[in-house]
Amino acid sequence: MFEIFIQNAALLIALSFLNGTIGFYRPKKDFYYQLISGTWFGLVAIAAMMMSYEYQPGTIYDGRSVVLTLAGLWGGGIPTLISIIIAGAYRIYLGGAGVYVGVATIISCGITGLIFRYFLGEKLLRIKFSVLLGIGVVAHLVMLTCQLFHPVDPVQVVKKIWFPVLLIFPVVFAIIARLFQLIERYISSDQRIRTAEELYRTTLMSIGDAVICTDQSGKITQMNAIAENLTGWKFDEAKNENLDKVFHIISETTREKIESPFDKVISKGAIVGLANHTLLVSKNGKEIPVADSGAPIKNKNNEIIGVVLVFRDQSEERVQQQTLEKSEERFRNAVLMAPIPIMVHDDSGKILNLSEGWSHFSGYSIDEVPTMKDWTLKAFGDKAEAIEERVNSLFGENKTIFSGESEITAKSGAKRIW
Repeated sequence: MFEIFIQNAALLIALSFLNGTIGFYRPKKDFYYQLISGTWFGLVAIAAMMMSYEYQPGTIYDGRSVVLTLAGLWGGGIPTLISIIIAGAYRIYLGGAGVYVGVATIISCGITGLIFRYFLGEKLLRIKFSVLLGIGVVAHLVMLTCQLFHPVDPVQVVKKIWFPVLLIFPVVFAIIARLFQLIERYISSDQRIRTAEELYRTTLMSIGDAVICTDQSGKITQMNAIAENLTGWKFDEAKNENLDKVFHIISETTREKIESPFDKVISKGAIVGLANHTLLVSKNGKEIPVADSGAPIKNKNNEIIGVVLVFRDQSEERVQQQTLEKSEERFRNAVLMAPIPIMVHDDSGKILNLSEGWSHFSGYSIDEVPTMKDWTLKAFGDKAEAIEERVNSLFGENKTIFSGESEITAKSGAKRIW
C-alpha cells in the first residue's frame, strides 16, 4: 500500500507542474480558463485512480482526494464542479462496492477545498506550509469519514488505510499547494509587469509630443507615432539604431550638426534642452524646427539606464515668431526714422528707443538718458518729480492719459516746448 501511495503521490507532483503552464498561458476569457483548469484537475484525478491501491474488488484508494481538494482551494467553483463531474463519472465507470464511497470522497474533498478557499480569500497566496499541511489533514479526515459509509465492514477499512493516508497524502497536498503558491505568485508578478508595460506603452503613444526612448548606450528602444512622423522613421526600422542616426539635428544659423541630447543627459545626469533655432532633418531630408528636452531614465538604484527625448514641431510657432520679429523691426525702424520726437520706454522707466526727431529736439542720445529719471532730471530740473508722477500714472491700476505743453531744457541749454 505504501509503495502504491508514494507512486501516486509522485505522479500527482509531476502532473502539478502542468498547472503552471495552464496558468501562465491562460486564455483571455476567464470562463475558458476555468473550463480548462477544471478539466485538468479531473483528468489528473483519473490518472491517480488508474494507479490506485485495491483494498478489495471494487474498493480502491488513491490520490484523488488530494486533487479534488486542490481543485476547490485553487480552482474555485466552476473548475471544482467540472473536476467532480469528470472524476465522479470515471469512478462510477469503474464501479464496485466502493463506488458510492468513492464518489462521496470526490464531492466532499472538492467542497472542503472550496470552504477553505472562501475563508482564506486573498490570504491564500501568503499562508505558511504548516497551514497548507493542516488543510491537507482536514481534507483527508473528511475522506476517512466517508469510508464509514462503505457497505462492507467500514471500520476495518478505516483501520487499514488511515495511517498511510494521513502520513502521505496531507504532505503531498501541502507540497503541491506550495508549488501552486509559487507559480501563482510568479504569474501575478508577471501580469503586474505586463500591465505596467502596457500602461507605459499606452501612455507613450498617447502623449501629444514626439517621444523617443533609448537604452544606456543610445540605442532606440521605443518611439511613438508622432516621433515616427517627424523623423520619417518607423519604429520597426529605428529600433536598436543609434539615436543620432534617427534624430539628426543641425543649427538653423550655422547649418552645423548639434551635439546629441543623449550625450548631454548622460554627461550631466539631468534634464537638458535644445538650443534655440534647432532643425530636425528627417529621413527624407525635410527640415523641421523643433524644441525638445531630454531626461535620464533611472532604475531604483538611481543608475541611468536610458534616456527619454521629448520634442515637438515648432514650424507654426517659428512662422509666428518671424512675423512678430518683422513687425517689431518695422515698428522700431518707424520710431527710429520718425522726424517727430518719439520716446519708447517700459514700465520700469528704461528707455528702449528714441526717434531721430527726438535726438534733434532734445540733443540727448539714448546712452545719455538711459532711463526716464535721467531724462526728467536733465530736461525739467526741479520739476522732474512732478513730471515723473504724471508719467508713472500711465502704468498704475487707474491709467491716466494726459496732454499739454511743458518747457524743457535741451542739451544745448535752449528752452523748448514739449
